[in-house]
Amino acid sequence: MLEAKEFFIKLKNAPINYIVLENPVPHRYAELPKYDQIIHPWQFGQEFSKRTCLWIKNLPKLTPTDIRENH
Repeated sequence: MLEAKEFFIKLKNAPINYIVLENPVPHRYAELPKYDQIIHPWQFGQEFSKRTCLWIKNLPKLTPTDIRENH
């Protein structure tokens, strides 16, 4: 987990203008930076529920496009 965190932080801080990192909700003890947005597949036309965190750099947050009621 520590190696993955190190890689994540390096990527998040890379000198790249536009970045979106996606990861399931991290464990509290992973101590990752606060995410910018949480999305679910059911917000984008899928029937599934899975909280997914996004860390966003210089891009707008995602806007749901096809919300499914039965998730």
